[in-house]
Amino acid sequence: MTTMTLTAATAPTKESTNHKTHQRSGVVCGDDSVGSGNNLNFQNQENSGSNALLQSGGNGGDDDDYNGGNSANQGIGQSQSSSQKSGVVSGDDSVLSGNNINVQNQENSGNNAAAQSGGSGDDDGDDNGGNSANQGIGQSQDSDQKSGVVSGDDSEGSGNNINVQNQENEGNNAAGQQD
Repeated sequence: MTTMTLTAATAPTKESTNHKTHQRSGVVCGDDSVGSGNNLNFQNQENSGSNALLQSGGNGGDDDDYNGGNSANQGIGQSQSSSQKSGVVSGDDSVLSGNNINVQNQENSGNNAAAQSGGSGDDDGDDNGGNSANQGIGQSQDSDQKSGVVSGDDSEGSGNNINVQNQENEGNNAAGQQD
């Protein structure tokens, strides 16, 4: 049997991940610019993070200057971003130009788990010991599309922003404490 004892233990744990995608196009043409300045984005963005912590012991001291106890700080930060910008200036036709097409899956998942045992106060009666757990999960997703078309003639099927995506956030915090 393995025994782990940490006295007055402080254990910060942190995980941070992010994904960014930027697409930009610009077309300036004195004549036809058919099929120009298009941004196509097909992608899968996934973030996954987990923190696990076990603390045992952490009992207080026998005088009033030692506080004892267990302390845990856990955090997960995850973000995803997708940006598309297109601009077309044409002196003539700009058919099917300056389109932004984004097909993507964005998923964030994160879990924090903390188990603390012990952490009772010190012997002088001021009960400064104990267990403390702070847990947090921050998750964000962003998708931005901008398009501009200036054409001297036809501009059918141009300057469109098409975004088909799935965005999912999932996170769990769990803390078990026993004095």
